[in-house]
Amino acid sequence: RDMRADGPTLTARVVDLTHDCEGVADVDGKRVFVPDALPGELVELKLRKRRRKLQEAELERVVEPSPDRVAPKCEYFGRCGGCALQHLAYPAQVEHKQRAVAQALSRIARVEPDAWLPAFAGEPWGYRRRARLGVKYVHGKERVLVGFRERAAPYITDMARCPVLAPPLAELIGPLAELIAGT
Repeated sequence: RDMRADGPTLTARVVDLTHDCEGVADVDGKRVFVPDALPGELVELKLRKRRRKLQEAELERVVEPSPDRVAPKCEYFGRCGGCALQHLAYPAQVEHKQRAVAQALSRIARVEPDAWLPAFAGEPWGYRRRARLGVKYVHGKERVLVGFRERAAPYITDMARCPVLAPPLAELIGPLAELIAGT
């Protein structure tokens, strides 16, 4: 199969999720990384960047969605690089994160616990107390933008609020941009 960048649209089954929250599809025995795809889904994808042993793709369409797929709460999801799993139901997010910790302990520290305690999980929204936001005056929009960097791009997401930031930070992104623009 043609595995070059900008190849044809392919149909593949997503078999795993990376620690970076990208779906891993199996295309003719090769691993292809697909942002926004979830394990178990049948997806149509378009091959994009290819590096030495890494093939990235763009999700074109979900043919058979995962039962754990949910509508993202944030209007900026998909463009903003601040979150990666809002389309995955919260209990499945917790399971994924616990599995990532277990894999890291096994692979890096060579530690295999005899038993795991139940995962400790807080609220799915308004939990983030720290964030690294970007600030930039954008000539095309003739205003200052404050927000997270866009996913896989150097741009700042044009956003007014963030539902994962703890109150009152969540609603202060827009006013912060106005304050900076006024100075």
